[in-house]
Amino acid sequence: MLQHSITIDEHELSIFMFNEDQPGSPIVFLHGITLTADFWLPNLPNILEATPCYFINLPAHYPSRMLPRANNVQLTSEKLATLLHKAIQSLVGDRSVMLVGYSVGGFAALNLAAHYPSSVSRVLCIAGFASGQWQGLMGWLQQLCCMGRPGVSFFKLVCRLSMLNPMFYSWVSGFFAADHSTYFHSPNLKLTLAVVYPRVIHHNLDDLAYLFRSFASMDISALLPHIQAPTLIMAGDRDPVIAYNQTRLLAEKIPNAELKILPGMGHMFFAERFTEYQQILTNWVKQTNITL
Repeated sequence: MLQHSITIDEHELSIFMFNEDQPGSPIVFLHGITLTADFWLPNLPNILEATPCYFINLPAHYPSRMLPRANNVQLTSEKLATLLHKAIQSLVGDRSVMLVGYSVGGFAALNLAAHYPSSVSRVLCIAGFASGQWQGLMGWLQQLCCMGRPGVSFFKLVCRLSMLNPMFYSWVSGFFAADHSTYFHSPNLKLTLAVVYPRVIHHNLDDLAYLFRSFASMDISALLPHIQAPTLIMAGDRDPVIAYNQTRLLAEKIPNAELKILPGMGHMFFAERFTEYQQILTNWVKQTNITL
């Protein structure tokens, strides 16, 4: 796997490439907030072994980094879409891509498809949303980031405590699951966190707070009808981070969207419903090969 870095506007994005020399339609993977692009690696089905895949570390997520001047420029949904579009163009030129996004990555995928419809051929949105105001523990952390320096300081303290060691990090991550028994007994949980933890501890927490704050003012609900790419929305009905009405909104406003609800699942699909997710992604890729 190769690593590539590109500087665009106020951000330096780190991108991992897998099978980039293979023919076929490229798939771009976008992770959730506080994670890294490595998150996807233990969660890929075998069908992707010969598919060109690109994993983008989102802004402010190590090893991506924000340049000093970035904090002086508000990150809007339009700027986020342009940033990712330029990054993808640097990788594949004018070829259209398929997008797989989780949580904030799901938002980013829909946002990109709405702003640059001709550049996106298909979208798989997992636990995504249109309005960036979250709920539960993640919503509380977001509110802290919107409270100025005292709130950001407390946010950073909470983040540092949650990353004290891999075991505590795993326990804190369980707050975002609904099916806790399946989550904590999932063999894939250990594999995923073993890959993610060594990188997330290097996040710049000031930059991460900036991102939390930026998403609080983002809402692409009005843009959803502009999405032309076939879109599959996968979500749980007990997500403690993304309100269920957000999932329904995506299905209602995106033209010809397909909705796949996994009963009893929270936000941590890769451990709560790993087998179902693998099958959904495998079928999604097979459908792509049929339609190409």
